[in-house]
Amino acid sequence: MLRSRSSVRREHQSEAAYTVVVEMMVVATMLPFVPLFGAAIKLSADAPVPGEVRIPGGRPTVVVMALIGLATTLGAIAPRFVPPADEERPAIAVLKVAGMTTTLLLAGAAVYFAGSARAQRLERRAGGPPQ
Repeated sequence: MLRSRSSVRREHQSEAAYTVVVEMMVVATMLPFVPLFGAAIKLSADAPVPGEVRIPGGRPTVVVMALIGLATTLGAIAPRFVPPADEERPAIAVLKVAGMTTTLLLAGAAVYFAGSARAQRLERRAGGPPQ
């Protein structure tokens, strides 16, 4: 069966769009872990809180595990910005992934800040924090 050139082009475009969406979601899903592991390292240096259960091995164990987690996370994110070998325009592919990921994260931040501003307005009207 012969396929027209436009049919092949549409199939490639669909595949490229799917790839961008998958790569974007991997990056967006993994990004929150970066500050999480950084926070683990920073917080492990603080004095223990009364009643706190410490991890066996103490701070060195926390730092090593957090560094392993950070390296794994960054190792999962970095390849998402490498375009497929058959990509006709690799720079555009990288920009699509980076741009769509940024757009997704900014949209999430906008929803968060809009909700936060709304909660503050409601709190001021009610005269105190919600119960």
